[in-house]
This record gives sequence, C-alpha cells and structure tokens, in this order.
Amino acid sequence: MHGEAEKRPQGIRARCPLIFLLKMHFQKRRDPIMLKICLLNAEIVFLAKGKDAFNIAKESQEVGVLTAPQSLRFYAEAGGQVGDSGYIRKKDAEAKIMNTFKIDNRIIYDCIINKGTFK
Repeated sequence: MHGEAEKRPQGIRARCPLIFLLKMHFQKRRDPIMLKICLLNAEIVFLAKGKDAFNIAKESQEVGVLTAPQSLRFYAEAGGQVGDSGYIRKKDAEAKIMNTFKIDNRIIYDCIINKGTFK
C-alpha cells in the first residue's frame, strides 16, 4: 500500500557485515597465511550441532553455521579433500572455521566460537 513503511517479517534478522578469512597453506611456509577474502552483508540463518539447533552460540561452543547469502569462496570437503578453514568475524564476535562442508547443496561452516556470541 502507498504511504505505509515496509515491515520486516518477524523472525528475520537484519544483515550485518561478516568478514570471511581463509587460511592458506603453502608448501614452503611453516605457518599458514590468513587471507581476507570477502566482506559479505549476510545473516546467520542457522546454528546447529548434530540434531540440536540453537538461537545463540556462545564462546567455546562448537556449531555448524549457515549464512545467507552463501560465501562461495570456501571450498567444501569433497572427494577425500578436507574443506577450507579460516574465520568468520563480525563487529564483536569471531568464529574459527575448522572445516567447510555441504549438506543439501548448502555450505556449512563447522566452527568454534572464539569470542562473543553468534545469533
């Protein structure tokens, strides 16, 4: 309708900048290099561990993270090759990505929350 402000449906969170950092391993270097690969305006749409889903994940909790939109720069585990690792950072929180894999063609980040909370 004209004149009415568009309302956001309940349950939909606003997107915030998520920074994805990819851990790069090189044969001639002992330590991996962190490479900032993208800043993505995204929302975390799902947090889970096993069959349990969470609304919020706190420090030291291990969770699977699904974002929307998806960052396609992390390669998922496939064909015996381990998925990419790195970090997801936002304003006041950080999650270490230990592995990346696909479920139903969606990229899931297997993470440990290092700092703050993700919701």
